[in-house]
Amino acid sequence: MHRLSGLMRRFAPGWALAIPVASAVAASPVLSQEPEPLTVVSPAPGGFIDDDTPIDLRFNRAVLRPVERVAVFVDDVDITDLFTRRAAGMRYDPRVLPLASGEHELVVYRVTTEGWQEIDRFALQVRTALGFDTSRTDLSASGSWSTRVAKSFDPEDNDPGEIPGNVDLQIGLDMEQARGDTRISTRGSVVGATEREYALRFGELSDDAPLFDLADYSVQAARGPVELAVGHVSAGEQRHLIQGFGARGTTLAVHPDDRLDLSLATIHGNQEVGWGDLLGGTQSEHRVVTGAVGIEALSDPGALRVELTGMSGSILPLAGFNQGVVNDAEKSRGLGVRVQANALDRRVRLDAGIARSTFENPDDPELAQGLDLVAVEEESHAARYLDASFDVLRDLMLGDRRSARLTLGVRHERVDPLYRSLGAYASADRLNNHVDLQADVAGIGLQANWGGSRNNLDDVGSILTAKTRRRGVTVRVPLGRILEKPSSWMPELDATVDRTHQFGEGTPQDGGFEPSHIPDQISLDQSASAQWRFEKLGLSYRWNRSEQDNRQVGREAADFVGIRHTLDVQVTAWSRVQAGVDVGLELMRDLGQETRDETIRYGFNVSWQVFDRSALSLRFSDTTTEDDAASRGRGNSSIDAQWSSVLPYLERLEGQYFLRYTRNVSDSFDTTFDFADERRSWWLDLGLNFTFF
Repeated sequence: MHRLSGLMRRFAPGWALAIPVASAVAASPVLSQEPEPLTVVSPAPGGFIDDDTPIDLRFNRAVLRPVERVAVFVDDVDITDLFTRRAAGMRYDPRVLPLASGEHELVVYRVTTEGWQEIDRFALQVRTALGFDTSRTDLSASGSWSTRVAKSFDPEDNDPGEIPGNVDLQIGLDMEQARGDTRISTRGSVVGATEREYALRFGELSDDAPLFDLADYSVQAARGPVELAVGHVSAGEQRHLIQGFGARGTTLAVHPDDRLDLSLATIHGNQEVGWGDLLGGTQSEHRVVTGAVGIEALSDPGALRVELTGMSGSILPLAGFNQGVVNDAEKSRGLGVRVQANALDRRVRLDAGIARSTFENPDDPELAQGLDLVAVEEESHAARYLDASFDVLRDLMLGDRRSARLTLGVRHERVDPLYRSLGAYASADRLNNHVDLQADVAGIGLQANWGGSRNNLDDVGSILTAKTRRRGVTVRVPLGRILEKPSSWMPELDATVDRTHQFGEGTPQDGGFEPSHIPDQISLDQSASAQWRFEKLGLSYRWNRSEQDNRQVGREAADFVGIRHTLDVQVTAWSRVQAGVDVGLELMRDLGQETRDETIRYGFNVSWQVFDRSALSLRFSDTTTEDDAASRGRGNSSIDAQWSSVLPYLERLEGQYFLRYTRNVSDSFDTTFDFADERRSWWLDLGLNFTFF
């Protein structure tokens, strides 16, 4: 008895636990009948959520433990242990372990002795730590260095001297963030040099130029219908008033609805780099300000759009980092209207505009330098254009598989004399009219154009009126496509004829002109080519004949005729080897001097991928020109060979080096003037390139 009672005391905790478990199992529906299928009645939150948003899962019934349990995965990671049990459900508290930003998939499983059964899955879109729905950041950095290892110049006077071994660095940033209808985009690049003379603004600041400088940057933010951009921007879509004017500045665009848009921009007067004046356009006397209103007049987008643009600009004679000093201060202001239309299912397309600009040159004492100059009067002039096209035929079927297409276009442009706008380039005192035709009939392509232009629109008697008449036609014949028998032996043929007549009209009065000063010349250019494309071989031949017929008084015999033959062969012998050969022959006849020059040109190139990331390339060319009597001539030959390869043990930095050899030989002679000259040079360059990230 004592022994039995001791055993009972020893195993009492186990019996105490086993009895309720057995009772629960006995009472479990699993043992009596199949339970109701377990489902999720309160799904995970949809759309974008913050990384600290709890995830609650509610089920249609209680989980029958221990015969069944629930497992939860995010992508391929089991996070079940991070959930806390709740009545008829479970909760994930991300404060313990926040979810990573981005798109994920949450999968819920029912686990029993019979296996795993998926009961639901949900998409999770988690915002970044800064609260953005999506975020992307790309940072790049690269560097390069090169130096001249050896060289030889004959004569030595052609030696450019020592070339500093400069290190160029480039750092770039490209970021995009978005949340709902808010978007932010940031881009920028910084360039650096170890030698001052290679600095970005050395031409502007000389020895004061910083070694590391901001090359460009832009920050664009948009929320709903409003877009704001700061940095390097561009503005303007009015051809003659302001078109694509780009520099550092600020632009604002508002789209209240689908049929109305407004824009405003203030931009620096010239290209600017560096860390100063990041906003740009802050100097009132050196900036361009423009605004535009666009209206979709009809409900069909693009059917009829009207734009009204205004511009006011002022530019001081300041040097930019990539340009010299403007000789004079300039100002202009103007208005422009642009109309775009489409009709008849977009068969008819129209783009037209008119602008009026007022231009002035303010008085500049530094430019006058004490002289009594005639003041430049403020002038207002206009410019207009019209581009229209009409699809006469659109996919007209010719049989079962062939079709025809024909488009007719008309272009007109008139720019008044003395027209000038700081926001767009326009050649003043010019009238242009052109008609062009494009067609494709059963695979045969045709392009034709007729056009003319003239100046002196005010018919000033002392100014020469110059006119141009041009017409041309191009035919393209892809034989394989036309004959419907694709074959490498069937070439693609092209032929072009272009005729241009440039001449002066009348003799200007009181301008010192004589009839022999009035130009009159016809240029005729004809060409034909054939191209073959094989699996590993590309072959092309081109013929060209150019003729210059001079009809100017006193120069009737100054005519020229040139004929060119060019043959080009490209071979891919193996997957790692590519080669090409080109040969050219040119004959040029001077009918007035009764001379003929012959030019022979040939060259070849080879590229060999020796290893996966190592390559050898070689390029050679030679050109020789002589007249029939061998009394004068010139020649030039060059060789360029380069070995490039990755740097060992620096694959992560994408380190590469190259060794480049260059050799040039040129000579010329003229026995009439007892002249002869020969120049030889070669050099060897070594360089390194790194991409850090």
